[in-house]
Amino acid sequence: MPDKKFNEKDKSLMKFLGIPNLFINQKINNLIKIKLHGFDFFFEKAQLDKAIQEDLSSILEATRKLPAALGDFHGYYDGGLYDHTLLVVNYTYYLANSLRNTSLLKRLILTAICHDFGKIPYYIYKLKLNNIPFQIEFQEMKTIRSELHIKYGVTGEDGHVENAIAVIRKYLRNHQSFFDDEMYLAIVFHHGGWSKYRPIHINGFTTIIHNADMFSSHVLKI
Repeated sequence: MPDKKFNEKDKSLMKFLGIPNLFINQKINNLIKIKLHGFDFFFEKAQLDKAIQEDLSSILEATRKLPAALGDFHGYYDGGLYDHTLLVVNYTYYLANSLRNTSLLKRLILTAICHDFGKIPYYIYKLKLNNIPFQIEFQEMKTIRSELHIKYGVTGEDGHVENAIAVIRKYLRNHQSFFDDEMYLAIVFHHGGWSKYRPIHINGFTTIIHNADMFSSHVLKI
């Protein structure tokens, strides 16, 4: 298990101050110059209905208990996955908001929120945290892998990606109404050249998610 760097007193203070959706690792605020926002802000910007907000909030609550990565990689602490996700959403928002065409904003925010959901079932299994829901069976991953091969003409496998799509489909109500192929492909290829599926499909939409993810994980190490 990763070390617990943030105790319950810290979390209680954050809640008392009315900022439960900001970062668990308070050092992040000292690393970044731009104004940072919590998930509630992005739910509003994406104009998400109540049901989707409830489902996303429930899933994001699980990320408060999980690292973003293991070992010497980014976000290795309890809640690192929560902080990493929120950072990626913030940078996605700023990149998208710099464009004159704002029609992509809702879909980019949603994709950024969900891009690492595949780590949830993996770390639940890896760290033996069976008290956390959002578990995915191997057969569910295998089915999605086959669908990706057929639908997008790709080869390869990546549990990180397949689990993310499985979590979206299994735990987000009415996902069919707001997730499209471009969003799924951005999740599949959000690691850019390190993606395990081939051939790599990178367009402007995916590039925004990829760059936000790389800046959080490789530059800020969160």
